[in-house]
Amino acid sequence: MTPQTIVIGTGLAGLTTTSTLLTHHIPVLLLDRASKPGGNSIKASSGINAAPTRYQLEPDTISAFQHDTILSAGVPYTSASGVERTRREKLIDTLTTKSADALYWLTDDIGVDLSRVARLGGHSVSRTHRGAGKGTPGYEIIRGLLGRVSEDKNCRMEVGRRVTRILREGGEGRVVGVEYTVTDGEEGGNQTKTETAYGPVVVASGGFAGDARGLLAQYRPDLEGIPSTNEQREGTQPLLQEVGAAVVDMEQVQVHPTGFVGGKEEEAEAMVKILAAEALRGEGGILGTLREYADVVAGKKQDEFGRQSFGNWTLREVKPESVVYVGKVTPVVHFTMGGVVINERSQVLDGQGQPIPGLYAAGEITGGLHGQNRLGGSSLLECAVFGRIAGEEAAAYY
Repeated sequence: MTPQTIVIGTGLAGLTTTSTLLTHHIPVLLLDRASKPGGNSIKASSGINAAPTRYQLEPDTISAFQHDTILSAGVPYTSASGVERTRREKLIDTLTTKSADALYWLTDDIGVDLSRVARLGGHSVSRTHRGAGKGTPGYEIIRGLLGRVSEDKNCRMEVGRRVTRILREGGEGRVVGVEYTVTDGEEGGNQTKTETAYGPVVVASGGFAGDARGLLAQYRPDLEGIPSTNEQREGTQPLLQEVGAAVVDMEQVQVHPTGFVGGKEEEAEAMVKILAAEALRGEGGILGTLREYADVVAGKKQDEFGRQSFGNWTLREVKPESVVYVGKVTPVVHFTMGGVVINERSQVLDGQGQPIPGLYAAGEITGGLHGQNRLGGSSLLECAVFGRIAGEEAAAYY
């Protein structure tokens, strides 16, 4: 019997890894601490980047995508040297060169419609793909992948399972499994028990934007009190650090300016907010200077910041009878660029830059790819590209 592989996390990175492993007929134990699968990926609304693709109407190249990604990465990339600079370059090269293949895997193999293309901030051309239907791209992608993996008898998915320890042979050898807790509420109250599973491990459990009292307080105490778009939960990076994994860019946290403030008092005071994502902001705008902005779009005056692209803005003249919609917004912690160090093969590296045998990671749990800022549309892409790589590498481990 082929030994199993353990995948932690049921977002896009975890489901992509699982689907890839299943194509090699390798049994998968898929664990998630949440009560429902999907992670943050299921809420992703802006789309997934890829270049060049058959859906793009304007010319695009891999090198242009790489250039935009490097500009967005900023100081962590430009200040890196030697081995670290090479590692960052390889991660960006892998993300961009494999982007079209990852997109076509989702459209042609999984059956997700991603035929509409938009231009988000920081991109030199339109390359962020989404579907033409009402469902958000994250929801449609997760729905398709859940359908795929749930039909395979080699996949055992268990939710409500919190991994508490990664097991490493002899403390310094290969990773051989995990310990996780199971809450059993069937017989008179909740009773927690610990179970052990054996096999190589792929960690795809997401970032720490919801870990306000833990990792965020440790690395970015200045963000205390700012709401998050993530559910409140602890980050998983320390579990990997316990078995020797290195971390990088942990202080790099993405704060979006547009988290919705609900109309009800309890919604306004809630520490978890809904994001007004770039896909929504690009359809119009949330502005306090409506008339001035409309004049810039109409060419009546120059933008004081030198902006030349205005998305889908159509209101070129503001009149008393013009209809606009107003929403209150507040800054929100949204994404963490830092995480465990990996190479272009999704292998988790230790402090000496060496792979930890039997341990892989993909998605927001990792660091070193995005630097100081992640481009919109590259979070889903990162999960798909490196999830597929992690699946192939874990399959080859046997």
